Amino acid sequence: MSVDEIISALKQYKQDHQKEYGIKSLGIFGSVSKGEISKNSDLDIFVELEKPDLFLLADIKQDIEQDLNIPVDIVRMRENMNPLLQKIIARDGIYV
Repeated sequence: MSVDEIISALKQYKQDHQKEYGIKSLGIFGSVSKGEISKNSDLDIFVELEKPDLFLLADIKQDIEQDLNIPVDIVRMRENMNPLLQKIIARDGIYV
């Protein structure tokens, strides 16, 4: 699956589930956002929700893994998150 296909699928996912899950923003970062996809790649996703909820985060992760058939690591965007991770997402992140 190409970066463009992943972005397209995530845009559709966001559109379909934005109201249900309260998704404010969604995007990718890490190796996939840099176009460095291999058979062993996972998909690093960041999401900002209207209300923090670990169960929703787990549902989103599982949904995307099933839809794209690729392992997903998911990070919830928030004000007090790891500064290094914030910099990486700011530098490499692609919002959908």
